[in-house]
Amino acid sequence: AMQPIVLPKLPVAAEVTLMGGEKVSGELFVAAASAHHDGPETLLELLNDDGRSFVPFQTHDGIFLLNRSTIRTVQFQSPGVMAVFTRADNEDIYAISLVLRVEEESVTYQGFCHTGELRPDARRPIDLLNSPGMFVLVYASNKLLLCNKNAISHATV
Repeated sequence: AMQPIVLPKLPVAAEVTLMGGEKVSGELFVAAASAHHDGPETLLELLNDDGRSFVPFQTHDGIFLLNRSTIRTVQFQSPGVMAVFTRADNEDIYAISLVLRVEEESVTYQGFCHTGELRPDARRPIDLLNSPGMFVLVYASNKLLLCNKNAISHATV
């Protein structure tokens, strides 16, 4: 029988908040080589891959197969991604506030978004929010946050 091809995966520490508000710390796994650029797959690419409904998440209680659509936010660290927001010369950075609807209340993340990977004639925050993909990346309170667009009630720019 043919052996399935297993591409090497890299663990990325993440704090996941589920739609119900439960927070779980653990590791998500990205491909060691991205299909779209040099270097490993990013968490944003992993979570915006519509070919995957479920992603493995390793916690101290074992491995959970998380349904992407049930993830509200993912907080993570990445010097490479952080550099996008801290570079002095980046013109595609916009201030943005995301308001998430959460059970009885709302949670606001005030921070910045990067639109430089969108096509040059469509790089406004609204274009980023309307781009394909379930998750949007924001830099808020010195933390990188992937936010499920389905959890956002509104944004202000």
